[in-house]
Amino acid sequence: MDKKRENFLGVMANKFFSVFLFIVLLFFISSPKVNAACGTTVTVPNSWTAAGWWVDTGIDVSVGMTINVTAAGTWNAWNGHCPDHGPDGCVSYQSWGDQFLNDGVSGVWETNVPGLSHFGTLIGFIGTNPPQIGSYSSLTVAQRDTLIANMIVLGSNATVNAPASGRLWLGMNDDAYSGHANDNSGSILANVQPGPISITSANLVTNAVNVVLCGTSGTSGVLKVTAIGETNNYAAITPTNAVGPGTYTVSFDRPNMPKDTYTSITAEWDAVSPPATTTFSLTNDWIVQGIIRHTQYNTPLESTCTGSWQFAWVFDSSCKFTKVKLNSNFMKQVAKNGTGYSDLTKYGLIRFCASSWPGCCAATRPKGAMDSNAFLLVSTVTGSCNEVLVGDTSVATWPNPNGNTDPTKFYCGDTALLVKSDNTNKAVKTAQDWCPVCWDPTLFNGTQGHIDDYSSSQACGMTDYGNFWTADTQEENQ
Repeated sequence: MDKKRENFLGVMANKFFSVFLFIVLLFFISSPKVNAACGTTVTVPNSWTAAGWWVDTGIDVSVGMTINVTAAGTWNAWNGHCPDHGPDGCVSYQSWGDQFLNDGVSGVWETNVPGLSHFGTLIGFIGTNPPQIGSYSSLTVAQRDTLIANMIVLGSNATVNAPASGRLWLGMNDDAYSGHANDNSGSILANVQPGPISITSANLVTNAVNVVLCGTSGTSGVLKVTAIGETNNYAAITPTNAVGPGTYTVSFDRPNMPKDTYTSITAEWDAVSPPATTTFSLTNDWIVQGIIRHTQYNTPLESTCTGSWQFAWVFDSSCKFTKVKLNSNFMKQVAKNGTGYSDLTKYGLIRFCASSWPGCCAATRPKGAMDSNAFLLVSTVTGSCNEVLVGDTSVATWPNPNGNTDPTKFYCGDTALLVKSDNTNKAVKTAQDWCPVCWDPTLFNGTQGHIDDYSSSQACGMTDYGNFWTADTQEENQ
């Protein structure tokens, strides 16, 4: 037996271009573009090497999208054992184990992937990095199964629905374990035709959903795009007239988008009968909070506050207390905002520290040292997520994002998108702190919630930031 099979059994230039920009006053819709993703023909492989094994089709697909592939030609997965064969594989060795659809557990490749996966057949992988030949020998079964879940069996003629979203790659189903490509030969020509409609991306921060329509010249129909929530379906702004093949970017009127958790985007094009449809599953749910009151908190300077001087205490992490005098209004602002900077009395950065909190030295507090006048000396301003707060970027939410178990609320690191009434972005911020009073409806001021925004201002007292449509897009655009 040749070395390849023994190994497997042992381990298992100048260009000119023009850009036309159309400004649409009522709708944010890009003009259609010629779209190479509507079909392509590629030679597989580029070379019988690790680098050339998988061929990038240049086509991005989305979950559920229809893909039509036809292939022809002659190649060989195992010279000297298999006769030259086509993209349907070496039928006489169809269950040979050295293939990408075998996770190392007997028979799994026949059930995890639709259709019987022949050794040497044409397969597809959807994602950023297809697995290299020989890589399976160092992966766990679970890791192999993760890769297999993104693969499709194609052969000479297949119409399949994409199991994942991402770039489509084509390759031969061989050498996953051994990595020995020196007994492969030939090539095949594969034609890839996506379905008539697909969504290639959706981003709430940039307010852009990219839709690809494929069809013959002269084909046209009405395009509809909808965000699918748990209780609401919300239509995007789309062209009012029928549109033909091309790439379109559509947007949402976000300030009127109802409070809900949106998990996917659907698109429909009635250029064909029945209308072509597709569903794009969002990687990160869009958790729309609605119109939210945004207050502000900060780390005020003592010198910006007016008021009388009163006795107070500062203490360190070892519970050593020092009796001092601090500005009365400054102390109120520290208790309200959480931190302050004592630049006049030169004690530096101090933090509010309730006696009921761990590490706040309740048992050793001197007589007269209360929550309102006893402050912990600190070196940085950190939020409840144990991250340094950034002015005009960090926000405090309720419940505490550190330990939150409610999927409709903010977790540490989630993106907080603030949108103005004219549908432009006010800010993109990050949940990094806890606002203990933001649960109280009496503080919503007629809105649907309350978020406290950390400001870079060092003033003694802050005004509201404003009321903005707000969404938790989790970690989108971070």
